[in-house]
Amino acid sequence: MKILIVSDSHGHNEILDDLIREHKDIDIFLHAGDSEVPPHTLFPFRVVKGNCDYTFDMNEEYIIPSPFGNILLRHKDDRPVSYLKEHNIRLYIYGHHHVKSCYKKNGICYICPGSIVYPRDEDASFAILEDIENSCYLEFYNAETNDFIKAFKIYVTDGNGNFINYEEEEKSEMEVIYDSLEEMIFNKRKEIEKEKEDYKKVLEEEEDLSSLPPDPLADIVKEEKEGD
Repeated sequence: MKILIVSDSHGHNEILDDLIREHKDIDIFLHAGDSEVPPHTLFPFRVVKGNCDYTFDMNEEYIIPSPFGNILLRHKDDRPVSYLKEHNIRLYIYGHHHVKSCYKKNGICYICPGSIVYPRDEDASFAILEDIENSCYLEFYNAETNDFIKAFKIYVTDGNGNFINYEEEEKSEMEVIYDSLEEMIFNKRKEIEKEKEDYKKVLEEEEDLSSLPPDPLADIVKEEKEGD
């Protein structure tokens, strides 16, 4: 499964439309609020109400079952841990801060995709959550260029296709090293894939010189050189 996550688009639906067109393999589209447009204009995004969406009738939050566990989609990260535990939340997706982040606390993974238009860190960004090779990765991308930024390994499989949470203190030293290496390899592979795509585009854009007509001055220049 692949889940694309955005937040704080502030009226720029054209960027969301581009993401929908460019990512046809996405299963679920999530928007963490401050869209500043009516929710029906954001289909297929499931969107929650942000502090700038006060004129629109929107849900404050959604609890979404997924292979990664229950997802809480909300604009602010203001729900207490007791509420999250009560609803068995594994991933808390939020916006508001305009800064991309991913961290674990109390057995819950907190994810902010950043803002796709007004970032307060280096890049306008969005995120993709997907399962690859028996692990769950969160990937950040530049919203302007679609370039890969960085990925984090956040969950592992239980061997039956279900993703389970695990705390850092429960892992052995070798498991921590292994996970770090897997994350590093995954990031490097993404970078190499991007380099190959860029090189392919350059080759496609290069003009085929063999198709150009012959230089009409070539023979004259040749004769002048031979005369010298």
